[in-house]
Amino acid sequence: IGFFVCIIGCFFTINFFASCSNNKKELLFACDSINVKYSVNVKPILQNNCYNCHATSTAPSFGSGIILDNHTDITTWVNTAVGSDGGLLLQNLKTGRMPKGASKLNSCDVAKIAKWIRDGALNN
Repeated sequence: IGFFVCIIGCFFTINFFASCSNNKKELLFACDSINVKYSVNVKPILQNNCYNCHATSTAPSFGSGIILDNHTDITTWVNTAVGSDGGLLLQNLKTGRMPKGASKLNSCDVAKIAKWIRDGALNN
């Protein structure tokens, strides 16, 4: 009987892990939204999700002129004041308005960007 219990347990464990999508990684792995740096965490998220429309080369045609591929331009769209909503960048990501035509960012990525903004949106 122990053998069958082990087989059934393994089956359910494998199915649980196989059913998790990339957007639900935070269910299996801790989201480190404490030690967030622009160059290590925020920029890669923006590169993977925003640069198709909001890079210097694409923004005039696809991104309404909004450039997000450098720190100076990004900070135009954030609000680091204590108690603020984080600014337009964060609000568009939280609501899923952006990235336009794509899936909403996962909660871990949004939490990292929010933490970076709360910490002053430093160029680190």
